[in-house]
Amino acid sequence: MGHSSTQGSIRILVVERDPFMRDALERILGQEYDVITAEDGVTAFEMARQLQPDLIVTEVLLPRMDGFQLLRQLKADP
Repeated sequence: MGHSSTQGSIRILVVERDPFMRDALERILGQEYDVITAEDGVTAFEMARQLQPDLIVTEVLLPRMDGFQLLRQLKADP
């Protein structure tokens, strides 16, 4: 899990199991946004609850909790 500090006020949570793709997305998006990353659905859910990102970009095939389960959990959490 990583964090890229930028001047941007929009926070994006990128959820990607592949470390190379995760790093690439963090580098690209981090040029303009505050990017946080997670490598699995459980970690992403915990980070989303704690950090409340403006946008979540996730893949479907994730370890521990897939992308669809993650979205259901997020929608069910007030």
